[in-house]
Amino acid sequence: MKKFGFLLLLSFIFSNCGKELVTITDLPYTTQFEIPVGLNPFTIWELPIYNIPNERLARLNAANVSEDEVERIVGKTGRFSTIFSGVMLDFIQEITIEIFSDNIDDATEILHREQVAENTGEVIGLNASLPDVSRHLEGETFGIIVTIRPRRSATQNIPVQLDFTLGVL
Repeated sequence: MKKFGFLLLLSFIFSNCGKELVTITDLPYTTQFEIPVGLNPFTIWELPIYNIPNERLARLNAANVSEDEVERIVGKTGRFSTIFSGVMLDFIQEITIEIFSDNIDDATEILHREQVAENTGEVIGLNASLPDVSRHLEGETFGIIVTIRPRRSATQNIPVQLDFTLGVL
């Protein structure tokens, strides 16, 4: 009987692997910034980006979703890419995106990618972190922190774009 329960638990766990998060609606955002040349590969580089327009209420209204229907908001998808073609992101070993409202010390992780492949091209797909970030989206603006652990220095300043989607559950 114990073996049957264990097999049932494993089948439940693996049946949900790889499935996309089902949400009421999505809140897409885009921001652009520049990675400077000469990042030290022995340190972690953090770039805070402030004053990203929230637009939560307008997007919920456009999707015909009321505030009462929102249980939580979580990171869903993310894409980190170079703006100009031919520039590779292979110098990045790990990347994390956190969201904050007023207090930068109270940030919550929404996206991450660990052990980025050395042959990475112009795009890095980001994995969702699923904590509730609703409290960070109550004001008119919010901020994000892009944390990069480089495997080596960038050889030039690199303009990049971060496209991310928050899912409303």
